[in-house]
Amino acid sequence: MAKPERAVLEPLGEEFDISTHFRTSIRSLAVSPVSDSETLIYAGTKSGALVLFSVTPKYSSSTALDSETASLDTPRITSPSEGLSLLRTVAVSVSSIVCLHVLRGIGKVLVLCSDGFLYIVDSLLSLPVKRLAGLKGVSLIAKRIRSSESEFSSLYGSVDNNSGFVSPSQRLLQRLGSGMRTNGLKIKESESPREESDFVFAALVGKRLILFEVVLGHRTGRSDRNTNDPIESLLILKELQCKEGFSTMVWLNDSIIVGTASGYYLFSCVTGESSLIFKLPELSSPPCLKLLRKECKVLLLVDRVGITVNAYGQPMGGSLVFHDIPKSVAEISTYVVVASSGQLKLYHRNTGSCIQTITFNGNRTEPCIVSDEEDGSGDVIAVAVTNKVYALLLILTNFILSCNAKTCDTTEVRNSLGQYML
Repeated sequence: MAKPERAVLEPLGEEFDISTHFRTSIRSLAVSPVSDSETLIYAGTKSGALVLFSVTPKYSSSTALDSETASLDTPRITSPSEGLSLLRTVAVSVSSIVCLHVLRGIGKVLVLCSDGFLYIVDSLLSLPVKRLAGLKGVSLIAKRIRSSESEFSSLYGSVDNNSGFVSPSQRLLQRLGSGMRTNGLKIKESESPREESDFVFAALVGKRLILFEVVLGHRTGRSDRNTNDPIESLLILKELQCKEGFSTMVWLNDSIIVGTASGYYLFSCVTGESSLIFKLPELSSPPCLKLLRKECKVLLLVDRVGITVNAYGQPMGGSLVFHDIPKSVAEISTYVVVASSGQLKLYHRNTGSCIQTITFNGNRTEPCIVSDEEDGSGDVIAVAVTNKVYALLLILTNFILSCNAKTCDTTEVRNSLGQYML
């Protein structure tokens, strides 16, 4: 990795090359913190394998997963650096893993593969992989993000009985007041949550947007050996009609924003109505969307320009002009991180200035993807270049961690932090 001209991000150890274990490349990434001293990185490959890494800042003396992984049969494989280590792998499908969502509240990972199916994996990859029944032919998914209680409408109270994914027996059970069954899962009305959970998603299936929730429950039926084992299933909340051709999608409050070759559109998850936000030129790069969690806004990319809009699709503030056409976007602190071929660039979100450039593998020809922590408050990002995984830490966080390991006086702190305050 080339040395940056100004360090705002610094590598947490050397890269990890998965080609020593797999003959495949990386298609998707997800980042999830487990403690102040450890972060997990999930890498989905084109061969359908899910790879779990652990990242530990060099000033941390222990990892949060040490006690959980010590008893596992699979040995812990460590890279040449102490910062990044491979914990475990699991085969999810024979198809490419195109999208990953970490469900931190229930210790699961939702996986979308190019075969059109959704899978659920436990966060430590220690239990068997489960394919979620009820949806097939899925090409895109997006998690619903809510900015505040007053900015969104609840979907749980109006489960869509007209959806083609709800069977007649499910409708009958709801009429009889005996609860509802969803793909083998029964939820009694008295146990149904009054508020929408954090695990609500939109899935693109052909010309339909299916809004669903990942729920936990217990199997019913005499044939089940253990009815107390919790299982994961899908609860269909609503179905919206749409057009084909979506290639990117985010969901903020009541607005589902999608990108097509012709432009960006906004769908209301309440009414199902859609409207054009921005029309793309005929000869433009593929659309790309990034949800900026810190400001609860959406970044729309038009070639090298990033346009920020709110949940209603209205432009907010100025645009960001990038040096290259972004292939993947992340955010960390007050910065937007843009990945292009073999290169990462860091832009200040307010000034638009390019603060740092990092080139991987000494060239700019290999595909590069970047991922951040989903809630937008993290200090670690993950980067994948073909078959190599990198972890980068916000240098301000690294400085604070080092101060925990030694005594830093006030003058040292002020001098060290001053160069990062723009």
